This record gives sequence, structure tokens and C-alpha cells, in this order.
Amino acid sequence: MRALLTTTGSMGDFLPFVGLGKELRARGNEVVLIAGGAYERFAREAGIPFVALYSAAEHERRLAMNWSGLEAIGNWLAHVGELITPVFSAIQEHHVPGETVVVNFDWLFGARIAGEALGCPVATVHMQPSVLRAPKELFPWAPRAVGNGSLRVVDWLLDRNM
Repeated sequence: MRALLTTTGSMGDFLPFVGLGKELRARGNEVVLIAGGAYERFAREAGIPFVALYSAAEHERRLAMNWSGLEAIGNWLAHVGELITPVFSAIQEHHVPGETVVVNFDWLFGARIAGEALGCPVATVHMQPSVLRAPKELFPWAPRAVGNGSLRVVDWLLDRNM
């Protein structure tokens, strides 16, 4: 089997994919790690072939962006949108029909699109519990309908902007 592991973000988002890649290789699978260029050295040291989605300098620029408050939403939307094509292209380039699976960081949507287009399975890894949304957790003091309604508004805003 060929496993294409796609991730982005901080070292905390990246290192679990290195561990997964090492374990998959130990079990006789071929692995390619697809991530931000700043992490190439770590993949190579682990013996995992690496494909950079963007340069090390671009990776550092992205990490230095404001990732809190309202500005973070715009930064996140831009980051997500900018990565759709590079992720799709990397998967398409390394895909072997009938032999490839993709293990994907939760919001790299190019992987989901590639999976559908190429007919290969895609498993999504959620690194932060915040992406597993629970309406009651948003507003624990409010009726469930408030949380559900809030999630619908968030979904509508994200879908409209993405």
C-alpha cells in the first residue's frame, strides 16, 4: 500500500504524521509525507520521502500570522483556500491507482477532492478537539437550540466564504 500523509500547521500538527509514517513503513507500506517545507528535514531523518506544499520561508510566514481573534478567521480561510490546489496536485502526482490511501489533516480539503476524483480512500485525522463540534460545548448555559443555531450560522458563513 502507498500512504500519502498530508498535513500543515505547527510542529504539533506535523510530528504525529511522522510517527504514523514510521509505523506504516515498519509494516511494509510505502509512505510519502506532504507538508510545509520547514519540516522536510524531520521527514528525511525519519526516512520518509517528503513533498513540500510550500517553501520553508512561506511556512514560517504562515506560522507568524495572527491566529487569534477575528483576524484569524480571515487568515484561516485564506490558508485553507490557498492549499486546495497544491494538496490535490501532490496527491495526484504520487497516486498509484488501486494502491493508494490518503491520511489527511482535517481541513486540507484538496485531499478530499483528490480522493473523490482519483477514487482512493481518504482518512481524516482531527488533531484538535475543537473541530469535533458539540453544540452544548459552545454555550453550556444555554438551551441546545442556541448551540445548534450558532453552528448553523458558522457553517453558513464558512461555506459562503470558502
